[in-house]
Amino acid sequence: MTGLSNTPTKNPLLTRKDAARYLGISVSTLARWAMEGTGPAYSKAGRVRYRLSDLDAFIEEHRVQPVRRMATR
Repeated sequence: MTGLSNTPTKNPLLTRKDAARYLGISVSTLARWAMEGTGPAYSKAGRVRYRLSDLDAFIEEHRVQPVRRMATR
């Protein structure tokens, strides 16, 4: 990811491209989620930026626990 390893802060701001790569989705999907209001939180001060902590929170919020099924006889 661009600039991530050189960033001295613990909570860097990522571009939409880097955020999409981090989430494993396309840039267009992330942009659509932003328009729909369903994606991770972001900041827009001229350009859209995503905090790494917001991406991690989004991943955690959408985590699905496996369902245990009862054994059938």
